Amino acid sequence: MFNTYFYLNRAVVELNSILTSTKVYEAFTQNKNKLYFVIPSEEQPFRTLVISTDQNIPYLQIKKEHHKAKKNSPNFFVDHFPAVLKRFYIAENDRLIKIEFDRFSLFYSVRGNNTNVYLIDEQNRIEFFKSNKRQNPQKLIEETTSINFIDVFNEKVLDEKIFPSIQLLDIKKIESRITKDIFNEYKSRTSEINETSFKDVSKKIIYEIYFEDVSVYFSEENSAEFLPETFNKNSKTENLFENYNEAISKYISLKYGKANYLGSKKEIENSLNKELTKLSNKLNKLKRRIEEGSKEELYKKYADMLLANIYQLNKKNSSIELEDFSTGEKIKIKLNEKISPKKNVDLYFEKSRDEKINYQKSVELFNLTNQKYDEYFNIKESLEKAENVKDFEEIRNKLKIKPSGSAKDKLEENIKYYHYLLEDKYHIYVGRDSKSNDLISTKFVKQNDFWFHARGVSGSHVVLRVENKKEVIPKNILKAVCSLAAYYSKSKTAKLSPVAYTYGKYVYKKKGMNPGAVNISKEQVLIVKPEIPKSCELVEE
Repeated sequence: MFNTYFYLNRAVVELNSILTSTKVYEAFTQNKNKLYFVIPSEEQPFRTLVISTDQNIPYLQIKKEHHKAKKNSPNFFVDHFPAVLKRFYIAENDRLIKIEFDRFSLFYSVRGNNTNVYLIDEQNRIEFFKSNKRQNPQKLIEETTSINFIDVFNEKVLDEKIFPSIQLLDIKKIESRITKDIFNEYKSRTSEINETSFKDVSKKIIYEIYFEDVSVYFSEENSAEFLPETFNKNSKTENLFENYNEAISKYISLKYGKANYLGSKKEIENSLNKELTKLSNKLNKLKRRIEEGSKEELYKKYADMLLANIYQLNKKNSSIELEDFSTGEKIKIKLNEKISPKKNVDLYFEKSRDEKINYQKSVELFNLTNQKYDEYFNIKESLEKAENVKDFEEIRNKLKIKPSGSAKDKLEENIKYYHYLLEDKYHIYVGRDSKSNDLISTKFVKQNDFWFHARGVSGSHVVLRVENKKEVIPKNILKAVCSLAAYYSKSKTAKLSPVAYTYGKYVYKKKGMNPGAVNISKEQVLIVKPEIPKSCELVEE
């Protein structure tokens, strides 16, 4: 819901209270879907406005501190910056944001796969952030001159709308700004379906979007959510924020951190399922054993029959057929041809005594195993209800699972790292000092993660998180992470640099080794250019 018209309207109002009449020094990108505007202040010399043109997660965000990578960060609209940012506006009826500068205007158009940023100068010349042949430049210029833009909350919403025949399924056709979240909230608040109730309830909902605190949380379906505090939610745990910018920062963190969250849950889930399967197999075997009953009397009968007919036993025979004393039935009894007849008799007497003890133990073990199975099953139900890291930790302690080393957990251990996202999928962690390198290589890295380090020079220890153990990491991804590892080393200025990489399970530290020093085995080497890959986005520092 963060990208609805009404929240973008709220973002415009809040941005005007912070960035009006500020100087923008440059615009650049480090990702094909994000544009960064450098807007420093005395208190925040690295302040940056981020505009995301990703159709799946479009947003505006002020980052208090963002450092531009020295390579692979091309500038945009270079003939127009530096410039003074005068004010933000939003179209009265569309998700089109206008950023007015002293000599030109930037437009942020949120329109599905056509989401883009473009610049129109005083001579009506247009430049695009992302090229798109489907966008007609002349039509866009004409559109911007015909639209009415506002820089305040749009209080005219719904006031002048006419609803000739209100039907729930027709609401979106009538009012295009009513999204699924607003529509569902409307349905949850009223059972009346008429023009008056729709106007009144929808208007109240929109005012809540404008003015209420924002709730950011994980839903029961493990998706990141962004809603007014007053909305109905399917989660007990939430983070509340007074302004859009703080809320969107948290939302992005949750969105990008979802792999860690789900990875942690998946790890516990796998451990639980493995243990439950083991216990289930054990229970089935014990149940079959108990249902067969004790063979104590049977083995004693065999021993008595063998003893009474010991003269017939032959050391070379593997079995003998004898008549049952009580029934007259012929019974075939197995023998161990390697031992004497007397020892065969003793063997069955011994088996009879052991059977009594073993049967009792089987019954006791079945009850204990069944109790343990119920405990693990209850823990699995608790996992389904788990909502945060604390809940996961409690379950880990019950199961005696060692910490997974997820990024959020390790923050508590004061690991200093750069967190990159490669191709919007792969999470990379780069150590920032010797102590952090040690922690990353000995506690943070998991067995199936990839570990990287530039060969022959000092540099950061780098980890590529692998959540799915069965996933085959493409060679181009490994090469890109090697380039990042070389960039964060003394080989940074070299044309080419050899980088060693191996699995996390082959990285270890011996007692007495200096901080930042480790031993590795089974490494492979790639020779790469030290750089930050184009598809690599800095998530957090």
